[in-house]
Amino acid sequence: MQVSELFMGDCQSLAVLNKSKLWQLDTSKLTTINLISFIKQAAIDGFEYEARQDVLILLERMLDKMVAGTIPYNPIVTYDPAQPRRQPRLLGEYCTDLIELSIPRRRAILFALETDLDLSLDDVVELSWRAAAEAATTEASRRIVMGLPRHLRLPYAFWEWMDHARAMPLVGLQASFEGISGGRSFPEYKAGYKGALRVMPEADAELVALQCGLQL
Repeated sequence: MQVSELFMGDCQSLAVLNKSKLWQLDTSKLTTINLISFIKQAAIDGFEYEARQDVLILLERMLDKMVAGTIPYNPIVTYDPAQPRRQPRLLGEYCTDLIELSIPRRRAILFALETDLDLSLDDVVELSWRAAAEAATTEASRRIVMGLPRHLRLPYAFWEWMDHARAMPLVGLQASFEGISGGRSFPEYKAGYKGALRVMPEADAELVALQCGLQL
């Protein structure tokens, strides 16, 4: 039985399979290599997701026919067309994202990423030095707090010089983050940061400190 015969003219649920060479192949001769090649070619054309969905539908139809005894068993039905999981990013990649920002803004964002508390970037902007010290739950976040310059008149832990003359809180920190986040929300970005591949706690803390312009 050909692949096309599995659908009996019902192609509305398919996006690209019915336009490929697989459409005329016999189901008993289909191999995993056929499916992988089909998905790779679709990816070149910008239709990888659609191809994977079509393969999933195809395998479901084949399994139904096998159970009914209409077509012979083909081990291809055990193939998983799901999108392969991406490897976690390295901690250093997240630090590199922040390079274009000023050091005070790097410090604040990295602190928000490091702390185990559920703090938004707006929350971090409002932190006093004492509150920041209490929220520092990791070695790297403690280093950030201990290296922060303290201003006699500003109550904020995180601040920056405006026009080299006025000390100001980090207004627009959320907007600064959005410029380097690749479209991810802060909770999504933080979840990725927390799951990043790390080397050793001490080495990771040093890496974060370097990105913050702090002395080791």
